[in-house]
Amino acid sequence: MNTIGVPQYLDSYKIYPNPTSNGQISIALHLIRANNVRMSLNDVTGRECRILYNSKMETGDHTIKCQLPNAIPGMLYFLKVQIGNHVSVEKLLITD
Repeated sequence: MNTIGVPQYLDSYKIYPNPTSNGQISIALHLIRANNVRMSLNDVTGRECRILYNSKMETGDHTIKCQLPNAIPGMLYFLKVQIGNHVSVEKLLITD
């Protein structure tokens, strides 16, 4: 996990299954402090393909379940998690 300032808000997060072949993913995270959370799927050029979550989250454990559209082709993506002004990025492989 590559982070810039996130540890003061985010204890940990995990994407599963990774890789995924059916377009369904879950993102489990533990938030240390309540804050606005935005999760987006970005391609290898950094272009945002889809917003997966964008709302305030309270302190504690959370699981976000996402169904990715069929229009997203199989390849390497990056899950970008923004908490306030802080950013973390994790690889996500979608296979056909």
